[in-house]
Amino acid sequence: MTMRKLLNGVSKCSLALLLSSLVLVFALQLSASTYAVESPQWMPRSEDSLPRMHERDYAHLSDQSLSLIPSLLDPRPIIDHRQKGSLLSDILIPRIPGSSNNAKVRDRIVQPFKKNTKWTIEEHKFTAKTPDGDQEMTNIIITHNPGAPRKLMLACHHDSKITPTGFIGATDSAAPCAIMIDTALSLTEALERRHESLKNGQESGAKRSEEATLQLIFFDGEEAYRTWTHTDSIYGSKALAASWAKSFFTPVMPQKLLAKRRYASSYHVIRNIDSIDHMVLLDLLGAPNPRVPNYFGSTTWMHDELRHIESRLAASKALFPRSMEQQLDLPPFHPDYARADHSEKLQGAGVERQLSFFPSQDQTWGGIEDDHLPFLANGVPILHLIPTPFPAVWHKMSDDASALDYPTMHAWAMIMRAFVAEYLELDLAGPAKVRREVEPLQKRLAGAAFRAVCSIRRREELVSV
Repeated sequence: MTMRKLLNGVSKCSLALLLSSLVLVFALQLSASTYAVESPQWMPRSEDSLPRMHERDYAHLSDQSLSLIPSLLDPRPIIDHRQKGSLLSDILIPRIPGSSNNAKVRDRIVQPFKKNTKWTIEEHKFTAKTPDGDQEMTNIIITHNPGAPRKLMLACHHDSKITPTGFIGATDSAAPCAIMIDTALSLTEALERRHESLKNGQESGAKRSEEATLQLIFFDGEEAYRTWTHTDSIYGSKALAASWAKSFFTPVMPQKLLAKRRYASSYHVIRNIDSIDHMVLLDLLGAPNPRVPNYFGSTTWMHDELRHIESRLAASKALFPRSMEQQLDLPPFHPDYARADHSEKLQGAGVERQLSFFPSQDQTWGGIEDDHLPFLANGVPILHLIPTPFPAVWHKMSDDASALDYPTMHAWAMIMRAFVAEYLELDLAGPAKVRREVEPLQKRLAGAAFRAVCSIRRREELVSV
């Protein structure tokens, strides 16, 4: 009798647990359904997003390659706002969507790539529904070797704020446009050497970096027409992400590589958006003393690499313009120097160069609403290069050429050149010998589990390692 009562008690407990579990599952399903209804149209269903391998092993640039970074290309004709006729000075004009100035800026952005046939230029035209009615807008897509199965995407927006009238937006985001263009043009020869080696079967094609190429995206319509909301903002990135989430492409494998490997899992039909290994979004750059924290756990390792590259460039006196390096007698660069330590000397140079652009911290910051959101929602890992706090000139008429600091612009150009060359393992001066260490699997999984804190509801990112 006692045993029967005990069994009956166990059965009742099991039934209660089962009912509780069913109620919980139903509640979760109901919550998910509600979220799907309330989410913007560019937000995908969770099953649409594919897992990506976020952190990977790759070689650091050799000291010899790093020393070549400043001499790859003279950056001044592109990024020096003080130089008449430079690309940056030419695009420091109001450029609201649909205007003739917007078209002039687009033409100036693609001009150096039209001269170089190694790059493919595409225009993604679309009609955006805005508070001021339907507006025609144009994104620019510039890709080296577009048939590559993987892309490192550098992105920024090329439009300017609609009000106040005459707003230029030097940091927001003419300067990032120029930095990206300098990065691509300075690495064109190295990218082409990689491509030719793959075509000729000289590279193995087995490394992830050998399957990747560089892609630049210049978004239109980032700025709001009235007040920033989910519907009145980031028109270009929403349109492109929606298009790429529904369109497909087949990577092109060189015949010699195909013969050597017989098959490759990376070379199959995929959605365009799934070809993006990482999206690096640049915004509000060019003013002195930027502090760019780490916003996303899955790209902490990339933020760390930027700090490492910055430190190496500074140690080799290649971070800032050479004329500035020769004028100053400063102690060795240290990423955590206090601002006050050398403020008098540094003030004359126009930049507090002893302070790292990339503060070290143990936790990630909450996300900032920007052009990355539609891509983040589709599972693309994001490295967001935007300073916190924003520049003092943000959304003010004073965000013009006077807001820019050339030594800072030069430093950004050198950092981005080295970062992309290292990420893609480009051969600048022979193979690198030292490889970066990847953390143990358990630690990587813990670090990659994060929630993006944005105005969109928190959404846990799926990570495959």
